[in-house]
Amino acid sequence: MEVLNEIGHGFHEKIYEKALVVEFGILTIPWLQQKSFQITFKKKVVGTYVPDLICFEKIIVDTKTIEAITDAERGKMLTT
Repeated sequence: MEVLNEIGHGFHEKIYEKALVVEFGILTIPWLQQKSFQITFKKKVVGTYVPDLICFEKIIVDTKTIEAITDAERGKMLTT
């Protein structure tokens, strides 16, 4: 909320992602940005997943610039 309150609404997701990196640095929150993970099916690579940020090596932070979080967004986040 700190980032949104200071920057405001209406920017592209990447702006918020980069601002979060700055804020995480100030708060000494450990983070990784744009780490790539291979997705496999029956031992075959079928794609990759690249979350915006990972904090504490286990919390995925995916910036969004949408009006509301719907079941579609919830479903995408629950699969990761």
